[in-house]
Amino acid sequence: MENLCAEPGSSMATHVMIVNVGECISTEILALSRDLGRNICVLTANGEISRVKLRLPSNEHVTYEGGFVIQSLGGSLVLFDGGSGPSGRSGGLTVSFFGPSGHLVGGAVAGEMIAASTVQVVLLSFPGEFGNASKEPNKTGNSSAPAPPKVDVVDGE
Repeated sequence: MENLCAEPGSSMATHVMIVNVGECISTEILALSRDLGRNICVLTANGEISRVKLRLPSNEHVTYEGGFVIQSLGGSLVLFDGGSGPSGRSGGLTVSFFGPSGHLVGGAVAGEMIAASTVQVVLLSFPGEFGNASKEPNKTGNSSAPAPPKVDVVDGE
């Protein structure tokens, strides 16, 4: 993974990440979020994937293998505060891609997503801890909403 661009001193920063053939795209995105200690929003990607595991609406998983051109990649990884500082991430990734027959396929990424070509991923990072395990009064005096559920990001299976 190579981070080509960032805007120092800005509260938001754009990043162009290059993922090499054979590397897991979702793992590299998670690694960037951890390295930066910031929230990540995936804006787009281009390139090809050779294998991806998706979660279907029925909560079953399916793995696609072959050569697939990425049509769209999006999602977010948001810092989750367990009360004593960031303790994890919530969020996830979705991908849609064209298979060899030209049909569009997609869904929620549920594990590895392996690059078949050099894949360029454009991301936005920004500071903030958006989930907090403790309830604190907000400006109106009401308690804030509970933290979103913590989502385990699978680094490949």
